[in-house]
Amino acid sequence: MLYKKSKKNKIKKIIRTMVILAAVIVCVVMIVDVNRRIPGPDVHIYTPSNPYEIDGVKVTPVKATVYTLEELEKKYPSHDPFVVDDMPKEARYVVYELNVMNKSFDTITFYPVFFEAGDYGTGWSNGVAPINSYYARNIIKPFEGTDIELVALNIRGDFSDDLALFMSYYPDYRVLKFKD
Repeated sequence: MLYKKSKKNKIKKIIRTMVILAAVIVCVVMIVDVNRRIPGPDVHIYTPSNPYEIDGVKVTPVKATVYTLEELEKKYPSHDPFVVDDMPKEARYVVYELNVMNKSFDTITFYPVFFEAGDYGTGWSNGVAPINSYYARNIIKPFEGTDIELVALNIRGDFSDDLALFMSYYPDYRVLKFKD
């Protein structure tokens, strides 16, 4: 009797394992199928010589500069930088300078809140904030432009020369790179 019980348990374990394995295989096949049928994002990379244009607005990446906290406070005394408790000494701030030109006949309001800062070389990314609060809302008259400065914090302090602002990831991957 004891032998039959253990044989039944062994058969039950084998059946459970086979069902779980079948479910895993079905899930993997479905994931591969979905990834094969749905296209990847269209990649659009914009540089100083190839600015981003949409609906009569041209956004040109001008310059990305890395600062220490002391350098940032000296250059932008009215800016209140985000500081982390026990901030490591290697932490750096990146200031991204953009030129936004209104090429339309309408007055526009430009909010630079759709950006994420990052570095292709090291892989870090973080949100951005305007250097001064009045930059958060930019009213631009027809055929005029304005310069906008955004700041991001990198606590690790590791950078390459491939700094960028990411505007969207899907269905279009749109990136403003600051070097051609």
